[in-house]
Amino acid sequence: MHNIPDPVWAYDPRINDFRLFPTVQEWKDCIDVSGAISYLKHLQKSLEDDFYPAYEGYRPAWGGGPNKRGGGFFALLQIILPYITFLGTLSSGRESSETAIDYMNKYLSKINPTFGDRDLCQFIYVVYRHGLAHTIMPKTASKNGKVFGWNITFDVSQHLTVDKTPRINGKSDLVS
Repeated sequence: MHNIPDPVWAYDPRINDFRLFPTVQEWKDCIDVSGAISYLKHLQKSLEDDFYPAYEGYRPAWGGGPNKRGGGFFALLQIILPYITFLGTLSSGRESSETAIDYMNKYLSKINPTFGDRDLCQFIYVVYRHGLAHTIMPKTASKNGKVFGWNITFDVSQHLTVDKTPRINGKSDLVS
C-alpha cells in the first residue's frame, strides 16, 4: 500500500464553509483562533437552522405552541445530542461518550443546574443519544440492580426528575 495521507473534510475559515483538504496538516495550517471562533459560530448557526424549525413544529400546548398531537419530541433530541457529542470532542480532543457527558455536565449545568448531576447527564446520554441513534427509541439503563427508564410528560415540573415510585416489578425509577 502507498503511504498516501488521508484527506480530511473540515471547516475552512477563509470561505466560511467545509471543504476537502488533501491532508490534516494542510487543514491545521489554515486554522487559527479566529478561524476556530468562526467555526463555532458556523456550528451555532447550523444548530439553530436545524433545531428551531423542528421545535416550532413540535412546540407543545404547555409551551404556548399549537401542537396538541403529542409527538415530535425525539426529533429535537436527535438534533441536539450529536452536537453535544461533537462539542465534547472539540473541548477534550478525543471522541467518546464520556467526553460528551463531561461536556453536558460542565457546560449545560451553567444554563440549567439539573445538569450538574453527572449521573443524570450520563443517563440522558446513554438512554437518549445511544437509544435514538441506534434504535430510534430511547433505551433503558441499569445501575446497582435498578432499572431506569424514561417517561414522556407535558408537565414541566416533572422535566428531568427522578420518580421514586416503583413501576416495573417494584424496582425501577423513571426519569421524565
